[in-house]
Amino acid sequence: MKKLIITCILTIFTVTFSMAAWVTDFQDNFEDSGIDQAVIYALEEGADPYSIVENGLQLDGLNPVELIMALYCAGVNGEDIQAAAKHWEVTEEIVAEGYQKSIVECDMIVVDTQAYTQNSGSSLKGGNTGYASPSTF
Repeated sequence: MKKLIITCILTIFTVTFSMAAWVTDFQDNFEDSGIDQAVIYALEEGADPYSIVENGLQLDGLNPVELIMALYCAGVNGEDIQAAAKHWEVTEEIVAEGYQKSIVECDMIVVDTQAYTQNSGSSLKGGNTGYASPSTF
């Protein structure tokens, strides 16, 4: 029984440490290379959009529009971006603006990964619920 408890504690410690490492690296990467590279690195380290949005909103000097744009440019699913943004109270206007900026900055990536993503059913502009990308705004 002691071995099981020790194994569980070590596992929790290891997972917690690795999660804390990406957060520290996220901030360092943002300061050194910008939000685009920080988001890509965080995704490679296994961070999810919810965690990236949460930690990105805490970065000094980062406009939330840039954070949303970086997520789209990194190829994150539009539904996941919208859900994370809603969870952390980022407005639909900011998500739409971030999406539009991502089209200008990295259009082929966004077009390829977002164009046909089904919406979760939330009503976007005009009641069109066919796509998760804010292109329907």
